[in-house]
Amino acid sequence: MPQLRAKADSVTADLKALTDIKLAALAEEATLRANHAVLEEEQLRIATLIAARKQGIGMRTAQLEEEQRDAEALAARATSLKELVNSLSAQVTSVSTAAAAADAAIDPSLPVMSQADIELALANTARTEPAIPFGLAKGFLAMPANGVNVLDFGASDGFGGISHGISLVTRAEAQVIAPADGWVLYKGPYLNYGQIIILNTGQSYTALLAGLDTVTVEIGQFVQMGMPLGTMGSRTIGRTVTTNAGAAQPTLYIELRQNNEPVDPTGWWATPTQSG
Repeated sequence: MPQLRAKADSVTADLKALTDIKLAALAEEATLRANHAVLEEEQLRIATLIAARKQGIGMRTAQLEEEQRDAEALAARATSLKELVNSLSAQVTSVSTAAAAADAAIDPSLPVMSQADIELALANTARTEPAIPFGLAKGFLAMPANGVNVLDFGASDGFGGISHGISLVTRAEAQVIAPADGWVLYKGPYLNYGQIIILNTGQSYTALLAGLDTVTVEIGQFVQMGMPLGTMGSRTIGRTVTTNAGAAQPTLYIELRQNNEPVDPTGWWATPTQSG
């Protein structure tokens, strides 16, 4: 009897262990099923988000393509830069809306920013709107390219008028960067200016760069100061001005405008124009 009891106790213990294992397996199976259901739900959510994002990107791309076509049509009709800027400001809604929202966010009661405050704001690479009001950017703008200033604001443009901007002779295929934070109001060819870029920099200011060979940004895009916009060619493209350098070297024409009127850019740059 003692031997039988011991054997029965052993069998009972084994059965209990097997029952515990079975219960643990069932619990683990239930957990796996629950996790699988959660995973399927998460995969469905992610797939839905991806589909929505693709649809959104497609709609945004279609909108940008439409704005690009409209802008090129306006450029084909405009007979002057002033007319072109006016037309674009009214037509390119994505840019005007963003710029208006950024301007509205400026608190007029704030004191003038110190140099340290401005430099700190400009150091924020995550910004999606101008770091500072453009009116405070005087003395901080980035020169769009390294080069030699061959024509000043107000000098004769060689065609019986005066230059409304400055002209830099650059090296061949020089990189052109954004002089300030802003939204691309226009990019593409215009009259005899070659490839041009017009930035809406807020507070009714615009910046124009002309004479590029290639442009790498799109209409409606926000660009930060110093961001590459395109490159120069191997020689002057278009003949917006006459310079002593002739056409053998690429020439970048730069304008600043406020309320669509040319502004003397003297004193706006962070560093003087250098050769290179």
